[in-house]
Amino acid sequence: MQHPLLPQPSARHRAGRRSLRDDGRVLHHQLTEDCNLRLLDESDADALYALIAANRPYLARWLPWAASQDRDATLAFVRATRRQIGDNDGLQTVITRAGHPIGMVGVHAVDWTRRSSSVGYWLAQAQQGQGIVTRAVRALLDHGFGAWRLNRIEIRAGVENLPSRDVAERLGFRDRAGCCRPSGSASAG
Repeated sequence: MQHPLLPQPSARHRAGRRSLRDDGRVLHHQLTEDCNLRLLDESDADALYALIAANRPYLARWLPWAASQDRDATLAFVRATRRQIGDNDGLQTVITRAGHPIGMVGVHAVDWTRRSSSVGYWLAQAQQGQGIVTRAVRALLDHGFGAWRLNRIEIRAGVENLPSRDVAERLGFRDRAGCCRPSGSASAG
């Protein structure tokens, strides 16, 4: 079955690890009429850095790296996301609105032995409250549980980060130390 987010793994990966390598098709997943998920490109570094800088006080409260993130570190992150895919060790996507970055959502390092990982996300403060992150996380959960056949995907959110916790609750995650599949469901959909 073709997944709408990523190319399906090659035959050599079907029996074990699911490949995250790009087979030449560009990742693109529509979230809303004007919001999409896609892979980062080096040309995104300046716009992504500007977004982080504009949201630094808000982001740094929950994400320690945001307090000191500079343009060079942002470019290094973009390059690392491409290596992560090549190493078959997770996937980071940028959330765009009208072609401009407004946030990020990604699957962190994948433990293929335990078939587990975690999802992280952030969104510009002015873009929150519209269900964008919920849709983006759902797309990555569907892919993680479906195509990659993961058994466990955690969402870790600060206790006081209510918007982030609300995303997890809307997706059916239970409040505990690490969550498996959303409660009562075999997939995140």
